[in-house]
Amino acid sequence: VYGSSSGAIYLTSLALRRPDVLRGAIFHEPPYIAVTSRPEAVGAALQAAIGEGMARGGGPAAVEYFLRFACGDRDFETLQSLDAELVARCAGNSEAFFGAELPDLATYLPDPAELGAVRVPSVVATGVEHADPAGDGYWYHEAAEWFAAGLGAPLVETPGGHLPQATHPEALLAWLRPVL
Repeated sequence: VYGSSSGAIYLTSLALRRPDVLRGAIFHEPPYIAVTSRPEAVGAALQAAIGEGMARGGGPAAVEYFLRFACGDRDFETLQSLDAELVARCAGNSEAFFGAELPDLATYLPDPAELGAVRVPSVVATGVEHADPAGDGYWYHEAAEWFAAGLGAPLVETPGGHLPQATHPEALLAWLRPVL
């Protein structure tokens, strides 16, 4: 199973609770903000983006601002052009996302001892665009690095940033095939 962003968090839960249904797991940039070197700054920037979106257009606008924060403007625009229906569906689910999903996702952090016990063959990935410690998205790299160490799994770089399945689909497939 390939899980990216919040999908990597859901995949974490699956690997911990139902490893019997997995033959392998690829975790792409699980957003565990709490383990990064600047969790307060990243959390404040996220809250500011959501707050600005709420002020400009309520929940649907806040979803767009959240996605722009999470993926970057360029990648959001790519996603919007590839699948406007998906983006609209996400915006339409803003109440559930901000009311139920995001609070739990933002506070969930797997126990390191549990991670060390995972026996599912695993790879942790981070976008090459997040490898620069001076870059805005470096915190994704830090979170992936922490997670890989906890699992005892390799940390590898994928093409692009946080949304390679939208921005670099062919390169991501070329990377995924040998891993799978």
